[in-house]
Amino acid sequence: MNFKKEIGKIGEEEFAKIVSDIKQAAQLAQSQNVSLHLEFHQGTYTDTTESAKRLIEEIDEPNVYLYWQPLAYTSKEERLEQIKELSAYISNVHVFQWDSEFKRYPLADGKNEWNDYINQVQTLSSNKHYFLLEFMKDNSIDQFEEDAVVFKEILA
Repeated sequence: MNFKKEIGKIGEEEFAKIVSDIKQAAQLAQSQNVSLHLEFHQGTYTDTTESAKRLIEEIDEPNVYLYWQPLAYTSKEERLEQIKELSAYISNVHVFQWDSEFKRYPLADGKNEWNDYINQVQTLSSNKHYFLLEFMKDNSIDQFEEDAVVFKEILA
């Protein structure tokens, strides 16, 4: 499956319209002391480091940020590089463990990996961060509770 919808693959006119719309929304939000957070996510205009960075920089509003999450089609090393490149723009992080086929696993299976991601986010970005657990294996409440315990261990 190819979920990439890179900005570089859309026309400049469409890109300019997206930037204009988000910029307008950001300015309206700022007038109410609200920030906007775009999700770094496959199948969107922020599905690569380059496209996310270009979009945020073109918007150029102080209240526009990114939610970071691991893209299914990238390696751990690529993800750490994404965090490094996007650190100035990352606000919040979506936490889950899955593979390139979107098969969900217990967070414990990626504990070391997530320890590295979270350390990198907290070290490189001066923004305040919130972490959201999502995509539990089997959509299970019990799995959520287990993942929460593991996540608390990672943060400790």
